Amino acid sequence: VDPYILPSERTLGLSGSHPAVSPDGLRIAYSHENDIWIARSDGSDATRVTNTPENEFYPAWSPDGNWIAFERDGDIWTMRDDGSSEDLIWVFGTQPTWSPDGSRIAFTDAGDVSIMNADGSGLTGLTGNPTANQRPAWSPLGNYIGFASARDGSLHVFVKDPGGGTAVNMTMALISQATDPTWAPLAEAGAFSSDDSGTYDIYYFVPGSAGVVRLTDHPMTDAHPSWGGGN
Repeated sequence: VDPYILPSERTLGLSGSHPAVSPDGLRIAYSHENDIWIARSDGSDATRVTNTPENEFYPAWSPDGNWIAFERDGDIWTMRDDGSSEDLIWVFGTQPTWSPDGSRIAFTDAGDVSIMNADGSGLTGLTGNPTANQRPAWSPLGNYIGFASARDGSLHVFVKDPGGGTAVNMTMALISQATDPTWAPLAEAGAFSSDDSGTYDIYYFVPGSAGVVRLTDHPMTDAHPSWGGGN
């Protein structure tokens, strides 16, 4: 049985964007009405965990499932999964993603992807090429950070070792742009969205392989995939 063939699509009855599946696969954090909400993975028990006049997007679970990093009006914040203990950790950043050990957070910073400690200290750059680099996703094994970049013209998904090395284009087989990378629990495959078919659908790739596989085929926009543990 191929572990990366998804079951039949189903709606959860939730309205929102930027879904993030918890590490245990039991909960989904997402943005709705400019706040962060959490629901069970079947769509039940939707609960608003922030309630502010600011705009809040891109929730990201810590590896232990106890914390959520998110964007609030262009800054990076963290909070407990019940909405308590909010903390501003970086000014001018978006799209956070945690390292597998929970000690660091990668994020988009003025067109570059940067890495900092989870307390906001120790900032380092990852991409070194501020050409619309965005949407970083740290693999569960820690050996890759996936991100989207327009460095070759149109937007494509790249992977890079967070310790350095060369960024590798994983979606060069596609004519059109690709973005929104995410990782399978064992980091043996990644998913992303692309409009190569004319509308945005979800695809997956395997690092080291030149091909990609289309997972959805729908006239509406399919974007922001999240591949959670236990699913």
